[in-house]
Amino acid sequence: DKLAKRSEMHSAWNALRKNHPYASITELRQIQPRVYRWLTRHDKEWLNNNKPARKLLNRPDKFIDWELRDMEIAVSVLQISLALIQGKQIRLTKTKFRRGTRAQSVLMRKQGFLPISTGIIERLIETRIEFAVRRMWHAVWQSFTERQPITKTQLIKQTSSGPLLKDIIIQQTINRAFYWMHSVT
Repeated sequence: DKLAKRSEMHSAWNALRKNHPYASITELRQIQPRVYRWLTRHDKEWLNNNKPARKLLNRPDKFIDWELRDMEIAVSVLQISLALIQGKQIRLTKTKFRRGTRAQSVLMRKQGFLPISTGIIERLIETRIEFAVRRMWHAVWQSFTERQPITKTQLIKQTSSGPLLKDIIIQQTINRAFYWMHSVT
């Protein structure tokens, strides 16, 4: 008797799908709730294999492929970081990245949908100390390549690092930079 009931429900569902070929699963369930309910309770696997394909919504403005958007923004963030590092010495901040991309508001409001972009930005942003260290090494490298010696005072003045001199990292950077310059010349 159980097999007969199963066969009856399968036939009823197949007839329902045949009579309503463009109906969604929700619409079919509303037309024949008893058949749908029986199949969900007694033969869910068969029902899942015989339900209509999901319809794509005809609202492209409402659907956003967040993975694709995340990758596009991540590429944009990396391009901005390269431009900022190679050009004038500018500190890498969240604001610089947000303003540099066309997706400023998305980066501010939808960070949960953009794990790659947000992760890259978090790794690239610089503290004041990190920026000062990068400026110092840039100035030392420039001095070395142009064969123009630089003093500690000039380095501090050129990189606007005076207010940060009390920081141990800044002190170590200055010492390492001058040790390096004297070891290669």
